[in-house]
Amino acid sequence: DRDKNLCFEANGHEVRISPETDGAVVDNKDTAFAEPMIWRNGRLYVSAALLAEAFGGSYSWDETTQTAVVTNAQSVPETLPKAYDMRDDERVTPVRDQGNLGTCWAFASLGALESSLMPGESYMFSPDHMSFMSGYNMTQQDGGDFNMALAYLTSWKGPVLENEDPYGDGATDSSLTASVHLQEAVSIPAKDFDGIKAAIHQWGGVQSSFYSDMEFANSSSSYYSAKDCSYYYPGKNTANHDIVIVGWDDDYPKENFNVHPEKDGAFLCRNSWGSQFGDRGYFYISYEDTNIGTDNLVYTRVETTDNYDCIYQSDL
Repeated sequence: DRDKNLCFEANGHEVRISPETDGAVVDNKDTAFAEPMIWRNGRLYVSAALLAEAFGGSYSWDETTQTAVVTNAQSVPETLPKAYDMRDDERVTPVRDQGNLGTCWAFASLGALESSLMPGESYMFSPDHMSFMSGYNMTQQDGGDFNMALAYLTSWKGPVLENEDPYGDGATDSSLTASVHLQEAVSIPAKDFDGIKAAIHQWGGVQSSFYSDMEFANSSSSYYSAKDCSYYYPGKNTANHDIVIVGWDDDYPKENFNVHPEKDGAFLCRNSWGSQFGDRGYFYISYEDTNIGTDNLVYTRVETTDNYDCIYQSDL
């Protein structure tokens, strides 16, 4: 509808644009901008440059590769500490155990979501409901990834509380409704370690993944040091296990890994194999690990369920 305005929200800013008019309203202030939004061949296009600038980032166009680059300037503060642990600020919920089901992705997603609300609010969400109600034709044994979690959360199917749908009973309740509404998530570029650190510092745990040749807490691996609770895989296998990155240590000794990487430094990660694994459920993964930090999702805006009445578009 060409008579309607569109509203975009991110990073605490709001942009309102009307089709085929110059200028936009950014944070309730009129802003001059040529063609912020246009119709062309039956499609509506919005200026990436305008949105990037309004949301505190930057936009550039590479003529050689014909690609656009949008960066989020707010994601990386001027200085980051050399080490950080979300546990020190009480920003993590208790470690949980996925058992013998392929639900690490649900535990990682909801662990990251829970941490984004802390320390102000403390929830325990249901991985059982997410893994049953994601909208994908898969069982709890089939595994999953952050895309499935994002589909479930952005369609407001959940999250529901753990006590409403307890884990591991093989059943769920499709009539349950979401306890909170996810309104925004950020996918951090692959191997953008500063971006991951900044996201943890600002918003909460980052859902990521790595290749593991272990399946349970009591499994052994030549890549895992039980003594130092550390893991480093330098091979070519793709990621097969989701965890939550909850901190980092730039000076973590490379000698603490069974297979020594070239440099010091590691991410602190929370697993879903119970507190009997690693350091009460936590372990370190080397910065040089093949897969860690490749797929990264952080939940940046979670609201109560009474802010909006409808979802006007949800594409699983």
